[in-house]
Amino acid sequence: MDDRLQNAPVGVLEVLPDGTLTDINEVAQSLIGSTADAIGTSLAEVFPRSVEDSLLIAIEGDAVTETSFEEYYPDLERWLDVSIAATDEGVTVYLQDVTEQRRYEQSIEQLRIERKRTAIIENVFSEILAELVGATSREEIAETISRSLGGTDIYEFAWVGEREIGSDDLVIHAVGGETGETFAAVRDVLDTETATTLEERAIESGRLQSAQPLAETAHVPESVRTAGFADGVQSALAIPLVFGSNVHGVVGVYAAGTEAFSDREQTSFETLGEVAGFAVTAARNRNLLLSDTVAELTFDVGDSSVLSRLSQSLASTLVLEGLVPRG
Repeated sequence: MDDRLQNAPVGVLEVLPDGTLTDINEVAQSLIGSTADAIGTSLAEVFPRSVEDSLLIAIEGDAVTETSFEEYYPDLERWLDVSIAATDEGVTVYLQDVTEQRRYEQSIEQLRIERKRTAIIENVFSEILAELVGATSREEIAETISRSLGGTDIYEFAWVGEREIGSDDLVIHAVGGETGETFAAVRDVLDTETATTLEERAIESGRLQSAQPLAETAHVPESVRTAGFADGVQSALAIPLVFGSNVHGVVGVYAAGTEAFSDREQTSFETLGEVAGFAVTAARNRNLLLSDTVAELTFDVGDSSVLSRLSQSLASTLVLEGLVPRG
């Protein structure tokens, strides 16, 4: 190798037609983690492997394929720009480290994707909030949320549930999107009560619950994790519908990607849960105000009742703050 190639700012390797390395400059040694002692050995033993192995494929056989490409080399944890040129003596391989450029391009692409995703989310949320203002029933609220979230390209499906009055069962009110086997698994867990779903945890705690990635979240029922893996659903979010101290229901949102819900996105969903909780409360109050009749009930509990004994033992007054009518 002449002095110009030895001192070149790029990596240079000279290889015989049979694949034997005859020379390598210091830049190439640094790039592929080799030394001058490698001279005389096979290029396949010296050069790191990539998924495509484009370099070895290009020089194998009777004819050399002159080409250039960029590939990622896992053992080096870097991207290399590789150019192959045929010479009278064999092959010359030129190398450049393009890792930083690749990372920059990936960062720009990631920002572009996130910006597009944020715009879609903000648009969907705006539509949901606008419809919630005029919603007159819990059913309409549930349909609005599940249809709007499940109908986007960024979520697989969404469903809305509410705790059944008089029991701890979570009842499904609406679902939207491509549910696959994942939603069926969630529904089965709700029916059998063999485990606790992410949505039930959200209602019990009154706080947003997430599973990212879904398959590795231990407190998600195994059947849901298995179904999600089969469907390509890798993230889940459960948003309680809260107003004050009351938790009216929950929204379950499922998406592809192991980190589908960013911190900013989760904050937006918390706001959605609060607005939806307010909408449910407003719908209930509106129904009460528009009723033709009002029933006043007086309850007389004796001294031996549980409520009376509890009040006496704590020296406190028990106050009924509200009730939910059951149709």
